[in-house]
Amino acid sequence: MRTLRTALFAAAVAVFTPGLAQADIAAGVATVQASRKEARELSLEERKSAARALALEGFDLLQSGEYQQAIHRFTEAEKKYHAPTIVLLMAEAHEKLGKLVEARSLYARIASEELHRSAPFEFYEAQREAKRAMDALDKRLPTLQVLVPGAERHRIRVTVDGARVSPFDQPHPQNPGKHVVAVSYDDGTPVKQEVALREGAAERMLVPFSAVEAGSKRLLIPAGIAFGVGVSALAVGAIAGVVAMNEEPAPPMSDSSSSWSTVSTAGFVTAGIGLGASAVLLYLDRPSTGTGPAPVLRATGVRVAVGPGSIALSGLF
Repeated sequence: MRTLRTALFAAAVAVFTPGLAQADIAAGVATVQASRKEARELSLEERKSAARALALEGFDLLQSGEYQQAIHRFTEAEKKYHAPTIVLLMAEAHEKLGKLVEARSLYARIASEELHRSAPFEFYEAQREAKRAMDALDKRLPTLQVLVPGAERHRIRVTVDGARVSPFDQPHPQNPGKHVVAVSYDDGTPVKQEVALREGAAERMLVPFSAVEAGSKRLLIPAGIAFGVGVSALAVGAIAGVVAMNEEPAPPMSDSSSSWSTVSTAGFVTAGIGLGASAVLLYLDRPSTGTGPAPVLRATGVRVAVGPGSIALSGLF
């Protein structure tokens, strides 16, 4: 496979889409002036030349195992001039890095491309190679499925390495290796669990609803009660204050006015405490921004991993 891709790339660099260049020229208006047509050919040749140089650099980096740098060169070459042979090698570099999801996406892009009938033979061969590589990757890609029994699906949010997964209860392809799964309920504090995926494995993560629900907005009711108490106390304090100020002067030995003043003061103090407590509870119950630590899922759960010729069960306790 590697020999075939090398041969395709070498051939493509040699010809570098002359058929497509002719097609671009033929697609122009027949009455265009010769000077404009010549300028267009030169512009195309300049783009091809720049893409060829970048692609050759990328190929050398790929051969030497510098896959990330190779991807960068191939990407820049693709921006200059499109060639399926370059995208094919870009996909191979992703595959070498273990980024199987990204590699498959690139293979699929090549396989679904509609080539012009004048496209070089190497482009058609690259398309066939991409289809073969895509079929092979489908057997290697692990999948992850998250199940939260008893929960309403629309109230559950699941992310894998920070990227939202939806619908979360269906198998989704992931790259092999370690991933962090975060599950939250009603935008509450997410519970997190690290999972390691093997090539070809079909992993099902069962998350107890009780563990997810515990991170939801459980402070809203206490905050509402505290707010209600604070507003009521504020009203009592205001009314008592008005009564104390408007009351007729009391005899020297009477404590009537003093009593109303005390009630007013107590009301305002209680109002301050209630409203302050409500504000604090609402602040603590705000949706997580992802910048602070989140609880790690420790509740009981089960993971089922199905791989080629094997089934593995693991528990979360």
